[in-house]
Amino acid sequence: ESPYVRFEGGFEAYMKTRLTRFRRNLSNARNRLRKAGDSRFIVLRDDPEALGEHLEHLFSLSLRSWKGETGTATGARDGLKRFYTDVAKCWQAKGGLELRLLESNGAYIASMISLVEEGFVEVALHGAGGG
Repeated sequence: ESPYVRFEGGFEAYMKTRLTRFRRNLSNARNRLRKAGDSRFIVLRDDPEALGEHLEHLFSLSLRSWKGETGTATGARDGLKRFYTDVAKCWQAKGGLELRLLESNGAYIASMISLVEEGFVEVALHGAGGG
């Protein structure tokens, strides 16, 4: 069984269950992002035309992370790129894909592929890399 987080009562109720240190770290990260300048989230759900481009950004980001230096990045391995591309296309076709990219000052700095079904979200791939 996979670990999961149950959201009951909304995000604020969930945050009240988190340790002070967690909430402080999240607040600090939000402040750093705000101070960094122009930032935005890009969320792709149902645009097959844009999927390939967004996946390439995700794969490129993986190469800029520590995994790129060790050769284990998703973007460095053709088989993994094909696997995640096929998974994304399949879930997008059934309406359950959420591909998220965080852009700051024109550079992608974080990404996540989520698979959504019947109110459950499975994070299939996530990462962060240098800007």
